[in-house]
Amino acid sequence: MTRITENHIEDFSIKLLEQLGFDNINAPYIASNRASDKTGYHV
Repeated sequence: MTRITENHIEDFSIKLLEQLGFDNINAPYIASNRASDKTGYHV
């Protein structure tokens, strides 16, 4: 029997969302506590 891990679910979810047209953005661009990053991220 195949074990389903959190990583399997995460990979599946990311691939599914990408097929639906969503983009994957690296976490440092979403939220940061550094003052220099407060200018925001524009897609």
